[in-house]
Amino acid sequence: MEEPWQEDELAQPIEKFIPIYRRAKEEGLRLKAHIGEWGTAEDVARGVKVLQLDEVSMVSQRRNRRKPYSS
Repeated sequence: MEEPWQEDELAQPIEKFIPIYRRAKEEGLRLKAHIGEWGTAEDVARGVKVLQLDEVSMVSQRRNRRKPYSS
């Protein structure tokens, strides 16, 4: 059985991930997240803005195929 926070990406507020993404950016890493599988287009846009993402990787539930998006 999955933990509640593993059920979907909406189980935790995106703000919880800000500190680790800020640290990764400070270390010069490219910022990427898997978002958009459960939420809306607005959720994806918010995640990109809040986490300052360079790339989003989504999996289509219909085809289970990766759909990368890069800024």
